[in-house]
Amino acid sequence: MPNDILALVSLIYKHEIKAVVERLHFEDNRSIYDEIGVRTLRLDNEIRAARTERDRQQSARNEIESELNKLELTPPPLPSDRAAAEIDAQIATFRAAIAAEEAKARQYSESMVGELRGTVVHPGDSGVVGAGPRYATLQGLKALSDESLSRNRNKIADLEAERTRILANRAQEHEAARKQLDDRKAALRVHLHAAENAFATAQARLTSLEDGRDAAIAEFTGTLKHRPDFVPLSFGVASQFRALRALYSQYGSRFEMIMIKLLIMLLEMTPVLQEVFLSPTTLYAVKLDAARRSAAYLHFDEEVTLRQQHLRRKWEADYDEVAESQGIALARQRNMRPLVEGTGAG
Repeated sequence: MPNDILALVSLIYKHEIKAVVERLHFEDNRSIYDEIGVRTLRLDNEIRAARTERDRQQSARNEIESELNKLELTPPPLPSDRAAAEIDAQIATFRAAIAAEEAKARQYSESMVGELRGTVVHPGDSGVVGAGPRYATLQGLKALSDESLSRNRNKIADLEAERTRILANRAQEHEAARKQLDDRKAALRVHLHAAENAFATAQARLTSLEDGRDAAIAEFTGTLKHRPDFVPLSFGVASQFRALRALYSQYGSRFEMIMIKLLIMLLEMTPVLQEVFLSPTTLYAVKLDAARRSAAYLHFDEEVTLRQQHLRRKWEADYDEVAESQGIALARQRNMRPLVEGTGAG
C-alpha cells in the first residue's frame, strides 16, 4: 500500500514528492554525506595521482625503448663522418664560388677581346678599337678573379687533405664508437628494465585503486549508515506528509494539502475496510451467526406457541358463548305454545 500511495502522489505531483523526500533525507544526514564526499574525493585524488604516475612511468619507458630501438636500427654517426660531411659542405661552397668566378673571368676575357677589336660583346663594352681604359679595367678585374680562383682552389686542397687525415683513423674511431654504443645500449637496457618494473608497479596500484574504489566507498558508506545518528530514507506516510508540508510551503495551498492528506489516509485505511466489509466469512463468524439465529428462532417459536394458545382460548371462549346462546334459544322454543291452542282452552 505505501507503494500505491507513492505511485498515486507521484501521478498527481509527478517527481516533486520523491525529490523533496530525497532532499530532506540529505539535509537530515548532511554531515554523514559530507564525510562520504570527502572520502570519495580523497579516493578520486589518489586514483588521479596514481594514473598520472602510471602515465609518467609509461612515457619514460616508451622514451627509453624508442632510444634503444633507434640505436639498434640506426647507430649514431661517427665523429669523422660528421667532420667529413662538414668539410664536404665547405668544399661544395668553394666550388660554387669558383664556378662563379670562372664565369666572371670568362666574361672579362671576352670583353677584353671585344675591346681590342672594337666590338661590343657584353653590355658596357666601349666598341672602340684598341686597349683603352675599358680594356685596362677588364684586365684588372680578370686578375682579381684569377686570384680568387687560386685562393679558393687552395682552400679546397687544404680541406681535402684534412678530410683524408680524418678518414685515416676511421677504423680506430669506429671501434671506439662501437664500444661506446654497446655501453650505451647496456645502460639503456638496465634503465628500461627498471622503467618497466616501475610502470608495472604503478599500473598495479592504479588497477587496485580503481577496482576497489566502489567497494571501499560502499563499505565506508555502510559503516556510516549504521551509526545511530543516521536517518534512513523512507517514503512512508509521515515522510510524504513532511514532503508535502515542505512542498506546499513553497508552491501549494493549505486546502490542497489537507485534501491530499485525507486521500492518503483513506488509501491507508482501505485494507482495514476491505477486511471488515469485503473479506470472506470465517468459520467462527458462521458459527456465531448460527448461534444468534438459533436464539432468534427459539424466541420466534415461543411467540408462535403463545399466539396459538391465545387464539385457541379465544376460540374456545367464543365457542362456549355461541353454544350457550343456542341452548337458551332452544329452551325458549320448547316453552312456547301456539296462540290458537291457548284461546280454545279458555
